[in-house]
Amino acid sequence: MKRALEKTNEAMKRKWDAGKRKEVTWKEGDLVWLDAIHYNMDQPLKKLATKRLSPFPIKQKVSRVLYKLKIPTMWKSIHPIINKSYLTPYTPSSFEQQTQRSSI
Repeated sequence: MKRALEKTNEAMKRKWDAGKRKEVTWKEGDLVWLDAIHYNMDQPLKKLATKRLSPFPIKQKVSRVLYKLKIPTMWKSIHPIINKSYLTPYTPSSFEQQTQRSSI
């Protein structure tokens, strides 16, 4: 019985750990995406709205879970101090077509 309980506990721990996000800590200057779910983007339909906002550089780490971002001054509706749960690491695109700007 004891062996069965230990085996079950190990299986449950593996399943729990597989679903958890990895702990990410950023340093000053790193680029991150900002999750746009809590911001009104003035789109006619919610499904057409932007999911993530432009990669922003991190200015400083305020606390264990708060980061200060360098956000343009014209974006007055976004507070520069953001919880890390709304940040995603920035990865540059791997396709050449995505990195080129259109000439139109």
